[in-house]
Amino acid sequence: MERNISGKLNIRKKFVYLLVAVFLIIECISIVSCAGLSDWSYELPNGYCVSRVNSADISILREREEFSALSYEVVVDRYVICFCYNDVYVCARRLDVPQYGGFDPLELNVEEADYNIVNTETREVYKGLTEDEYNELCSQLGIIELCDWIDTYPKPKGAK
Repeated sequence: MERNISGKLNIRKKFVYLLVAVFLIIECISIVSCAGLSDWSYELPNGYCVSRVNSADISILREREEFSALSYEVVVDRYVICFCYNDVYVCARRLDVPQYGGFDPLELNVEEADYNIVNTETREVYKGLTEDEYNELCSQLGIIELCDWIDTYPKPKGAK
């Protein structure tokens, strides 16, 4: 009789271990599957968008017209800290940041950010401009009536 009782206890122990293992596996899967919940995309004119694909990568992308495994092409690479636009131009300020994160967006030195201008109709891109170069080029190109600068952190209103 003792053997039967201890056998039942072993079966119960194994069942409890199995339930705990299944629960831990489900928990791990749910944590990993939530990795992209804070990603977003903000639509811009003519097939462009500002996209946050992870904590260290906010870029300006353009839809690819030709068939490709990737549906977007990077136009202004990471880390875009703010942007503004009108029907033709997209302007962005960006910083070089560590590739794999490890920085606090609130502690970035925005004074070190360079300026970038994208003509969404001709696909011309002017990168790495100083503030003076940016202002001069805006005058030369006749860029007027841009919206206010939109910060990329926290997630901008209108981003999906």
